[in-house]
Amino acid sequence: MDIKNFETAYLNAGGKSSELEKENGEYVSSKAQMGWQMWQAATAQAVPEGFVLVPKNTINVLEELTQLSSYAEIVGGISVNRAAIRGQCDIAFNLIREFEDTEFL
Repeated sequence: MDIKNFETAYLNAGGKSSELEKENGEYVSSKAQMGWQMWQAATAQAVPEGFVLVPKNTINVLEELTQLSSYAEIVGGISVNRAAIRGQCDIAFNLIREFEDTEFL
């Protein structure tokens, strides 16, 4: 499917259908072959399946959350700090959700 998308884009960009002939699995035209290699590099999956990119500030919030949680356990004031921890969790998870919903080209 990806190769069909490439060939359609190649033709739409002014390439000639004769340049899309293949021999031994490669395009005969060096121009088309280079275009195909660049297409593959550009469309390669940058983030492995099962992982997401998150903004740096999300990591900072998660670190603060961990520190706050540890502090609450040390002091023994978990009930006092529970609302603060919950608020930090909400902020972190909302940042992650916003990032996941972002569309990238």
